[in-house]
Amino acid sequence: MRESSKEIEEGDKAMPRSKDIPADLAALPRSPAEAKAVGCRYYFTGRPCAHGHVAARTAHNGTCQACSNARGLVYAGRAREAKAPERAAARAERQRLREERRQKRAEVEALGFDRKGALESIAWLDRIDAIGLEAAIIEREEKRRAAIEKMKQARLDRMQVEGTEEVFRQDQEKSQEAYWRDPERYRKRRRDRTARGLSGHRARVLRTPPWITKAEKLAIQAFYRECPEDLVVDHIIPIVHPLLAGLHRLANLQYLTARENTQKANRFDCTVEEAAEYVARGLAVWARDVNDFDGTINWSRYPPPRG
Repeated sequence: MRESSKEIEEGDKAMPRSKDIPADLAALPRSPAEAKAVGCRYYFTGRPCAHGHVAARTAHNGTCQACSNARGLVYAGRAREAKAPERAAARAERQRLREERRQKRAEVEALGFDRKGALESIAWLDRIDAIGLEAAIIEREEKRRAAIEKMKQARLDRMQVEGTEEVFRQDQEKSQEAYWRDPERYRKRRRDRTARGLSGHRARVLRTPPWITKAEKLAIQAFYRECPEDLVVDHIIPIVHPLLAGLHRLANLQYLTARENTQKANRFDCTVEEAAEYVARGLAVWARDVNDFDGTINWSRYPPPRG
């Protein structure tokens, strides 16, 4: 509540201050003139305003700060009431998204993914459902290559400014500091490289199920012997793949030209339901079940397929 001009003029004749007045109010000037003289925004007379507030007042217009705060609370309450439906809708949408996320995580865990990597798997599977597996892999690879090129360019710029030897020295120091901060992270990265390096005979041995029959092993050997000279043997479901790890079985082999095999690389497009079907038929295992250190598989989770 504002003071009248008469009350402002009589500010110097304010009531005596009570002992229970807070120290911060007691330290304020006694009138608007005194407040303006010392450059203070507020003054305190000790008299209640028209609404009974004993509070500081604004020097330039005599507004009671308690009244101003009360009006602010009223305006804020009206604003909250006006936005209540919008906030309720936002809360309902967040709850719906949480439920969808929880359901998706349960589905991913049911397919064999561990709980630790379930959220990452959800994001990856959502992207696969949106644009397809092959497009998702290409997109991720393009992002990775763009990030690498950006890092290389930044390093070249540093070399031009600071010199090559200085940049090498700084990078070596940063690598050593990062290693000793979290050695296990770098050991896991080395194990990942080892697992991704599967190729040739070792890959075929590691991806051969222990329950495969001798007849199928002989058929696989014959399949390799009978491969035409202008073709190569390829695994339909790649041995190394973000979602599945193809097995070395006769039903997972095909003939391709060397050019087609190179272009195919480890691309394999399938839905999650189709991937689960391949696992049930014994043609692949989930990539999450491949050991990061040596590329081996816990075969106890994959019994021989029926039929």
